[in-house]
Amino acid sequence: MSLHNIQHCFIDQLTAKTPKLPLADLFQPTITLSVDEQQSVYLKNANGVHAATLTKIYPAIHHTLGEDYFQQLCRDYRRQFPSHDPDLNNYGEQFSHYLQQQINNRSELSDFYYLAELATLEWHWHRLFYCSQQKSFDLDAFSELDEACYSLLQFTLSHGLFVSKTKLPVIEIWQANRFSPAETQTFSLLDKNSYFAISSIEQQPQLVLITAADYDLYQMIKQKKDFLNITHDFPHPTCPLPDFISRQWIDGYYLLE
Repeated sequence: MSLHNIQHCFIDQLTAKTPKLPLADLFQPTITLSVDEQQSVYLKNANGVHAATLTKIYPAIHHTLGEDYFQQLCRDYRRQFPSHDPDLNNYGEQFSHYLQQQINNRSELSDFYYLAELATLEWHWHRLFYCSQQKSFDLDAFSELDEACYSLLQFTLSHGLFVSKTKLPVIEIWQANRFSPAETQTFSLLDKNSYFAISSIEQQPQLVLITAADYDLYQMIKQKKDFLNITHDFPHPTCPLPDFISRQWIDGYYLLE
C-alpha cells in the first residue's frame, strides 16, 4: 500500500470513519504497546485537542454542564462532526445544532433547553476574533447617488455582525458562566423578546442590546431588500440606517445591474 493510502486510512481512523484497510494491518506490536494501545495514543491526543478547542470556544456551556459531561459531548460531537479544516479555529460551528439534537434526545438535558441558543451566541463571539478588518462606508459617495438608483441599491452588512432575538435568558447565562461556573444556574424566562447584536469595534468583539427596529432593519438587509423598499416598507416610525452606518454594521453597498 502506498504512503498516500496509509495516511488516508490513518486519518479516517482518527475521524471515526471506517478506513479502507484496518489499521491493525499497518501497525506492529512493540514490547510495551499492543496495536490497539498504539492506536489509542493517537485517538486520545486527537480527541483531547478537539475537546480543548470546543472548551475554548464554548466556555459558558462548559461551565454550565461541568467538565465530565462536557467532555463526553465533545467526544460524541467529534464522531458526528469531524474536523476537515487544518485551522481548528473553524471547528465547532455545528455545535449548536448538535446540542439541540441532544436536548431533544437526552432526558437529563431537559432543563438545559437554552443550550443551543447559548452555543450560537458563543460561536459568533468566537468568530469575531478571526474576521477580516472592517471596511469603511463611503458616506460621501452614497450621498451623491441619484434617487433613481435607490430601487437598485442594496447594502452589505459588516462581516461578522450577528443580530438575534430571544425570549431565553442566554445573555444572562453567558455573562454568568463565561469565566467560571455561576453560583446558581437558575434563570428566568423573559417576558418579551430581547434583541442583541454581536459586532467588532476596533477588532474587539462586543455584545449590545438593540431595538426591534434594529433587528428588523438587519433582517431586511440580510434578505437583500433594496434601499427604496426599506424606506417605504420599514415597519417602525424611524429607520435606524444612520445608526447602522455610524456603528459600522453596514460597510458598503452595490447597485444591481
